[in-house]
Amino acid sequence: MKRTKASKAQRVLVDGPVVGETGVKVVSRDGIETGLTTGATRTCGMEGCLGRRVCVKWPDGKVTYPCTKGMIVNGKKWRIG
Repeated sequence: MKRTKASKAQRVLVDGPVVGETGVKVVSRDGIETGLTTGATRTCGMEGCLGRRVCVKWPDGKVTYPCTKGMIVNGKKWRIG
């Protein structure tokens, strides 16, 4: 069996959703709204942060980029903490 390297995105979160995966639910901080990831990511611009910013499209059409270091994994969903 041939071993393959896991992509950088797949190594970020082991047990939760894969960073860069499309259609993962993201629950807002207040728990009222749920958005979906688009699959786009970028590095976090905050100094010293090693997280990834994940593109989330919300029901009202807005797009935000929360950092994975500020989100809590809950099964196959993320919650902005």
